[in-house]
Amino acid sequence: MNVTAQTNFFALKLLFVCIYIFYLICVFYPVSLKLAMSGKSAKRLRTLASKLLGEDDDDCALQVSKVNQTWHSHSMGPRSLEIEGLQLKVLNLESQRVALETTLGRLREKLSQVTLQLYEAQKFVVPLCGEPGASSQPWSPNTWMTDNPDLLQLPCMEEFLLQWEMCNCKSEISFRLCKQQCMTASRILKHCEWVVVNLSRKHPAVYKIGITENVIDRWKGKSYSYKFDPYDDWQHMTVVFVGADSLQCGFVESYLIHRFLGRSGCRNLRPGGESAKAGSGPFFTYVVWKSLAPPGK
Repeated sequence: MNVTAQTNFFALKLLFVCIYIFYLICVFYPVSLKLAMSGKSAKRLRTLASKLLGEDDDDCALQVSKVNQTWHSHSMGPRSLEIEGLQLKVLNLESQRVALETTLGRLREKLSQVTLQLYEAQKFVVPLCGEPGASSQPWSPNTWMTDNPDLLQLPCMEEFLLQWEMCNCKSEISFRLCKQQCMTASRILKHCEWVVVNLSRKHPAVYKIGITENVIDRWKGKSYSYKFDPYDDWQHMTVVFVGADSLQCGFVESYLIHRFLGRSGCRNLRPGGESAKAGSGPFFTYVVWKSLAPPGK
C-alpha cells in the first residue's frame, strides 16, 4: 500500500469519526445535554472534540457548560418564571383576602354599635309633649274623685280615703288624673306624659316614675319612703293614674319610663312594672320629683 492510499484511508477514517460525532451530538444534545456531558463518554467526546478543534479539555468543558446553561435558561426559565409569578400573585391575593376579612369584621362591629345607638335614640325622635286629658274645671285636689266615681267602688278605696283624710302630707301629694273612664288608653297615656313633661316646664326637674298600692306610705309612712331618701331631697309626689289592679298601673309606668328613660332629669334605671303584684285595688302610678329652680324662684 503506497503513501497515497494510506492518506486516503486515514482521511476516510477521520471523515467517518466526524460523521459519528455529529450523529451523537444531533441525537443526545436535544434530549439532555447535561446527561450527555456527564461521565466517561462525555469526557472522551470532549477530548475528541478538543483534538479536532485544537483546544484543551478545560476550554471545551467551559464551552459545553455555557451551552448547557443557555439551553436550560431557554427551555426551563420562562416556565419557572411564570410559576414564580403565579405564586406571588396567589400570596398577594391571600394577603388581600385576610385584609378584607379584617376590615369586614371591623365594619360589622361598627354597624352593630351604630344600630344599637340608633335603637336607643329612636325614642328621642318623637318629641315629648303629651296632651292634657279631659277633667272638670276648675281643678281642685278632689277633682280626681268627682271625675272618676267608679274608682270609689274599688275594694280598698274606702280604707285609703280614710287614711287620706287623716294624713298631714296632702300638700306634698297631688292627684292629676283625667276622666279615665271616658277616654281611650292612648289618650290616658298622653295625659300622663303631659303631666311629667310639665314638671320641667318652668325650671329643670329631677323625677322618678313608679307604682304603689299606697301613695301615703310610699311618700312618708315607711322607712323606705321618698321623704326619707338620703340621696335625693324629693319635694313632691304627683299621681297620674289610678287602676283597679297593679298590672294596669304597671303598663302606664312602663310606657312613661320608656318615653323618658335616658332623658335629662329621669332617675329610672329599670324598664318598669317590676313591683306589680296581685291584690285588690286601688293601685297608683306616680311620679316623684324635685325642682331645680334657683333659690328664691
